[in-house]
Amino acid sequence: QELQDFADGKTKNLAIFLPTQVGKSEMATRRLPAYLLGRNPDQKIGCVSYSEDHARRFNRDIQRIIDLPEYARIFPDTRINSRDNNVEGTWIRNSKKFEIVNHQGFLEVTGIGGPFNGISLDVLIMDDTVKNRQDALSIAKQKFNREWWDAVGKLRLDNEGQILIVNTRWDEDDLAGHIIASKEFDIKVIVLPALKVDNSNPNDPRQIGDALWPAKHSRKRYEAQRRANPVVFEAVQQQNPGTPKEILVYPQDWTVIQELPDYSRFWGLDFGHSTSPDCLLEMCLNGIDLYVDEKFYETGMSTDELAEKIKSSGAAGGPIYCD
Repeated sequence: QELQDFADGKTKNLAIFLPTQVGKSEMATRRLPAYLLGRNPDQKIGCVSYSEDHARRFNRDIQRIIDLPEYARIFPDTRINSRDNNVEGTWIRNSKKFEIVNHQGFLEVTGIGGPFNGISLDVLIMDDTVKNRQDALSIAKQKFNREWWDAVGKLRLDNEGQILIVNTRWDEDDLAGHIIASKEFDIKVIVLPALKVDNSNPNDPRQIGDALWPAKHSRKRYEAQRRANPVVFEAVQQQNPGTPKEILVYPQDWTVIQELPDYSRFWGLDFGHSTSPDCLLEMCLNGIDLYVDEKFYETGMSTDELAEKIKSSGAAGGPIYCD
């Protein structure tokens, strides 16, 4: 129903967050574009995924749907060339783009970082723009994705353009989270966790604790995944990419103070990798009370810049514990 409302224009922008292997791409990225082009063969649709190859697979799957005899009977005005065609001046059909014969509509795909050159889009579908957890936790990759969105993705849409985000969440700061948090677009968010946790979604008829698709992924299987890795399970299967409190060394409810008390100080320095930040913490301990002040958390500093940053933070006055 949510996808139908999107297709009908009742919902302008939609984000659907679902666990892995429950058919989200089949519904939203394969079937929906074929349906939209069937209803309006002049519609211009773009699709982006984490890689060009992955996006091209979606393109070929959509072409196969449009080629079906059943599709032609339902949508006789929507057809594409009978074979691959890249000849200028004719109706294009390849794994990058296909055009609707005798109409203005098309579907074009790209990977994050790729172009949508010289085109405007009525609908932009974003399906799993992050490949895996490693990419999601990479600050450099997150920055790359956001820059693509700012410089390419959102610029293809006019005032009437629609956005559909279909994602498995990996991290709070992944591209989907960034787009929603920016509030630049009014986006309706639908979250369906693998195991139901509350009754906040009136369209989810499950009981608390029920699996989303028990015939394919049982509650027992999900519970085993949770025990094996609660962080990944909460993010990928429950669509809750924040860190579970149960595994934190310290609780999340820190008390905010204006300045550190006058106790003996020490510092902790975490050296980042080439794409990860260097972090310096100033800390003091009084009994069981730990006080922490983050002095800097930055990426891309040279060794000399890091040394100067440490000196300017006042860390020369006490021991520095390094990792």
